[in-house]
Amino acid sequence: MRRATQLASIRLPEQQMSLKSGDIDRRTTLDARRHQIDQPLGLRRRVLGKVLAENPLRRRCPVAGQSTRTAGVPPGVPVSSRMADSAREIENLLYTYAERIDAGDLGGVADLFQHGRILPSPDAAHEVGFEGRDKVLGMYQAATRLYQDGTPKTRHMTTNAIVEANDDAGTGSARSYYTVFQSTDALALQPIICGHYHDTFQRIDGQWWFDTRTMFIDLVGDLSQHLLYELG
Repeated sequence: MRRATQLASIRLPEQQMSLKSGDIDRRTTLDARRHQIDQPLGLRRRVLGKVLAENPLRRRCPVAGQSTRTAGVPPGVPVSSRMADSAREIENLLYTYAERIDAGDLGGVADLFQHGRILPSPDAAHEVGFEGRDKVLGMYQAATRLYQDGTPKTRHMTTNAIVEANDDAGTGSARSYYTVFQSTDALALQPIICGHYHDTFQRIDGQWWFDTRTMFIDLVGDLSQHLLYELG
């Protein structure tokens, strides 16, 4: 309070000026500033908060770290949270596929397609695809070379995933790249095939599943240690 009193007694240069045009406004501003100094800090904060709360423009401005999409939304109300969760669940399916096939878990790969199908090429008709768990499992068993440790000694890298989810319709889609690395006693570590996937998804009883996976082959290397047949 002593400091506030001292500040209030200081005579500023503007106060010594004659009251010409505009001086009244400046003097009024100085008086208001002196009054703010004398006000308790808590009172000034309450007054400022009331002004901001009554300003509709201020309510629409995001605070630091807040997305412009969520500005003005009451705290605790998630915005598009369901859609974000669905996109993440779909993305996890992409990675789960790669994880299971690299582990040699062909049955686990087939489980992902209980309600879906795999098309071997983009121009393949749905009738020639592998639909359902049993057919998908048979496809991988006929194509994938497994080694003594039960794995194909590969690493499927899934990248550049672009996922779209329609939560209301319970459908989704994804486009992604894949690169397969392999290393065996007869093959030094190297990429053996690169391509991309076009996938669609469906939600059944609250869970996301592959609907259709279409495989595109872009670059081919040495597949002799990976496939049980020659790729045509």
